Amino acid sequence: MRTISKKELKTILEKHCLWYQSNGNQGERANLTGADLHGADLTWANLTRANLTEANLTGANLTGANLTRADLHGADLTWANLTRADLHGANLDISVWPLWCGSLNLFSDEKLRIQLAFHWASLVLTSKDASKEELKYVKAMLKYLNKFHRNDVARLAMSPMRCKIIAS
Repeated sequence: MRTISKKELKTILEKHCLWYQSNGNQGERANLTGADLHGADLTWANLTRANLTEANLTGANLTGANLTRADLHGADLTWANLTRADLHGANLDISVWPLWCGSLNLFSDEKLRIQLAFHWASLVLTSKDASKEELKYVKAMLKYLNKFHRNDVARLAMSPMRCKIIAS
């Protein structure tokens, strides 16, 4: 992990803001690849299109942050506070998603919602104690769930007995 001081982070964010406001003519796009940002206060930060690939955002405060089209591929968001953060178009593939209240009340796009729903459905389908009601919801959502952007790897299908995940 790359350690970033508060001063260095401030400079990166200022350059990124200038880059964003000038449509790339000034400043510099934020490159925080592999950065350890645990505990960083990024409240209301503009991180539009920032590169946060494999960044450690465990415990970072991203309340209200603009992460539109940011690259969060492989990022660890376990304890990140994403309240009111905007994740439209963000790349969250292979990232660690927070399953606590800090991931509620954020702004997302359909891709992220489908991705999360697909993973929920796969949990239901691999569970030995899935209820009939859960299976009914998965069945009703199959067409929607198979819009998942990684359906080249796996898709959901119905069998006479129950839904199943099919590797493509």
